[in-house]
Amino acid sequence: METPLPLFSPLPTPDEMRLWDETASSAFGIPPLLLMENAGREAFLLLRRRYQLTEKTMALVLMGGGNNGGDGAVVARYLQDAGCQVLVWHTTPLGKLRGHVRQHVAMAQKAGVNFLPVGTRETMFLPHEWRY
Repeated sequence: METPLPLFSPLPTPDEMRLWDETASSAFGIPPLLLMENAGREAFLLLRRRYQLTEKTMALVLMGGGNNGGDGAVVARYLQDAGCQVLVWHTTPLGKLRGHVRQHVAMAQKAGVNFLPVGTRETMFLPHEWRY
């Protein structure tokens, strides 16, 4: 029987992931921006295979400020392009994001993805239309 999500066991550490990314860039010439795009696209394709994504699908993406945050912005953009209602909760102020993560957030925003900061009293709860 297939597991719900195919994952490494045990999961790679952040240092191992960083080394994989650096090796992909230095040894194979794959730019970090493209690595994030590929990771986010593959995560989206996994979601699309497992779930019926429609205009009624509400997708909440939790995004940090590191490179995985860039992957999350890509996933959000693909979900938006697929017609889903997407909200990204981010833990790092968008103005503090740098480099490739910032680029992917900008692309997602241009595609219409909504971003909402986490952790303030005003944004502690989901918007009314997202409540069940």
